[in-house]
Amino acid sequence: MKPKSYKKLVDRMINRWGEDIIHYRKITVDIGDGTVEDSWAEPIALKGQVSQLTGWVDTYEMFGKLVLADYLLTFKSKTEIYTGDKVKIKDDMCIITEKVSRSTAGVEDFIECLARRTG
Repeated sequence: MKPKSYKKLVDRMINRWGEDIIHYRKITVDIGDGTVEDSWAEPIALKGQVSQLTGWVDTYEMFGKLVLADYLLTFKSKTEIYTGDKVKIKDDMCIITEKVSRSTAGVEDFIECLARRTG
């Protein structure tokens, strides 16, 4: 029996109930002498599921280490988002601290990211 995939279910949930998220891709430029400068690309509108982590849950254990996070974000599998990118969720500017690709039977179903408020 072939394993079922969560991909269609998550895609439908995001299409129907997902929130608008503004994404700023991180661009790192080597300016010489071993120094680098970070800048941000033009904003791109994305759609994803947003879960706010509150209270004791904001310390999230992932891969055996503790990560502080304010939001758990879920995106479709083809979304290009990386650790270090910035996202704007409602009025909060956040930075992606961790990214995990969830898959079933070798097929990427969806992407989960942890985001921490900046400032």
